[in-house]
Amino acid sequence: MPVNEGAGDKWIVKFRAQVDNPDIGPVEEACARMARLAGIAMAETRLLPSAKGPGHFATRRFDRPGGSRRVHMVSLVGALEALPDMPSLDYDGLLRATLAITRCAGDVAEAFRRMVFNVLAHNRDDHTRQHAFLQGEDGAWRLAPAYDLTCSAGPGGEHYLAVEGEGRAITRAQVTALGRRHGLAERMVAAVIDDVRGALAEWPRLSGDTGVTVSAAEVAKRYAAVAAAFG
Repeated sequence: MPVNEGAGDKWIVKFRAQVDNPDIGPVEEACARMARLAGIAMAETRLLPSAKGPGHFATRRFDRPGGSRRVHMVSLVGALEALPDMPSLDYDGLLRATLAITRCAGDVAEAFRRMVFNVLAHNRDDHTRQHAFLQGEDGAWRLAPAYDLTCSAGPGGEHYLAVEGEGRAITRAQVTALGRRHGLAERMVAAVIDDVRGALAEWPRLSGDTGVTVSAAEVAKRYAAVAAAFG
C-alpha cells in the first residue's frame, strides 16, 4: 500500500497476508537492519504502529525520490523477460545481467553480496521480480537498492535463483566458485561471507528490538541450519 508522508515523501507499507506469521512486519524490519549491517544498500525502512498486533513494515520508495520526480526502474524479470513465478534464472544469470545492464563491477560485487545474504539469511523468495535497476539522470543504469529481504521458504524449500545448480543446500565452495567466475578474489568473497555472518549474529538483539515474537525461534533455527550446511 503506497503512503505519502509529507510533501513528496512516498513510502510503501506492507500488510500481513493470511499465510504470514502475525509478526511478519517486525521480522522484515529486523532482516532489513541485518542487511544494512552486512553492507547492503537499502532504502530507509521502519515499523508503523498497528492497532492490533505487531507493527507494519514500511519502506521509502527509491523510485520516487521526491516531489513529482520519477526514476525509471526495470526489474530483472522485465529486463530479461524471464518467467517470474518459477525458477527461470540462477545467480550466475543475475550477475551476468547486472554487468551487462550497468557496466559496473561495483554493482556486480553488490549483487554478489546480496546473494550471500539471501543464502545465509534463508531468503529463498529471491525470484526475478526481487532485483531491479534504476536509470540515472545521465541515462546510465545502476543496481537499485535491495528490497523484500526476509526469511522465507521459497518454492519447495529452495531458492528461486540457484547457485551452481544448487537451490537448497548451497555450499561455501559453490558461492566461492561463482564469485571467482565473476572476477571476485577469494579474500573478497571470504570478507563478504564474514560480513553477512556477523550481521546475522545480531538476530537475537534486532528481533528483540523490533518486537519479533512467535517467529524468533523458527528464524534462528533456519539460520543455524543454513550455517551448518554452508561450512
